[in-house]
Amino acid sequence: MLGTQDMDKQSLPQGFTFLELVVALVVTCILAVASVPIIRQLLLENRLRAAAETFAQYIQTARSEAIQRQQNAYLVLQSGSTWCYGVNAGSTCSCSPSNTCTLGSISSTDYIGITTTVDTGFTSNSIYFDSVRGLPNEASTVSFTTSNKLVKVQISQLGNITMCATNVTGYKAC
Repeated sequence: MLGTQDMDKQSLPQGFTFLELVVALVVTCILAVASVPIIRQLLLENRLRAAAETFAQYIQTARSEAIQRQQNAYLVLQSGSTWCYGVNAGSTCSCSPSNTCTLGSISSTDYIGITTTVDTGFTSNSIYFDSVRGLPNEASTVSFTTSNKLVKVQISQLGNITMCATNVTGYKAC
């Protein structure tokens, strides 16, 4: 004779019904499709941040190399949708089409969907940092943009780097 506990265990349903499984899959698919635009915007914003932050690092590299090598270091920038920037010691360089920047370069292929514009400075597509104090020859501002988002990197005449943004969290507003 079976006890009441044994009968209760036998009468419990096992697993999910087919209908419950289909409903769960439909809800999961709807949530996945609804989140695609949000994820795409987050990825694009992260690319924008990375492009601007890397540019700021290249500014610091140029300043440091100028002082360390005791010769001017040049930061070149070709702006637009197919942009690039690079650092070279002693003379200007070209980061596109053939890279002659010996201290490193970055191009738009590394940051798809990001555009650059020069707001001020970068006469002849370059600035240089002097070999004594690492000061730039001119103050400059470069904007990195995508859709309705913008990050500006500003280099003061004293070589200070500041960043501001529009519609991008984590930066002061421009």
